[in-house]
Amino acid sequence: MKKITILILILLLSKCNGSDSNPINETELNLITGLNLIDNSGQSAGKFGNPNVFTNNRLSVYPIPASQRIYIKSGPNERINAVWIIPANAENIYQQTDFNSILNNETYNENQIKPIAEIEFLELNTSYISLNLKNLKPGYYRIFMKIENSLYWENIYIPDGTEGFGLENMRDFWN
Repeated sequence: MKKITILILILLLSKCNGSDSNPINETELNLITGLNLIDNSGQSAGKFGNPNVFTNNRLSVYPIPASQRIYIKSGPNERINAVWIIPANAENIYQQTDFNSILNNETYNENQIKPIAEIEFLELNTSYISLNLKNLKPGYYRIFMKIENSLYWENIYIPDGTEGFGLENMRDFWN
């Protein structure tokens, strides 16, 4: 009986410490592993975590964190054709992953995004758009943009607006 008990304990401990410690796939549609911090003028202000984004320098999304409005600007001679915003989950995992080597414009497709989009703007033909976020709840979101039949995305955060909110809280989460 002791041998069976010991064997069960060993199996349980090995399962707890096994390779399944990150059951979420690194390309999960609604996974956020970090944020690029972008100021109101569209300039980089740093980052938290390891952002799993794909913009390929074809567009900029700002400010991040967002407040009531977010701006999207595409590169020269490029047109934004559609935008979707989906709710996302922030997880402090995959901090050592090289997302540049695994993410590309074919990682996701519109059929995955459309059913879970909280906001969508279709049939666009613009290089600049300003989006009202007032109807979104505070939290993390992933914003997808379509340019020339290719998908790109950025992670955004909408704070709850309470007085206690600050970048320190976000830094503590991501560090």
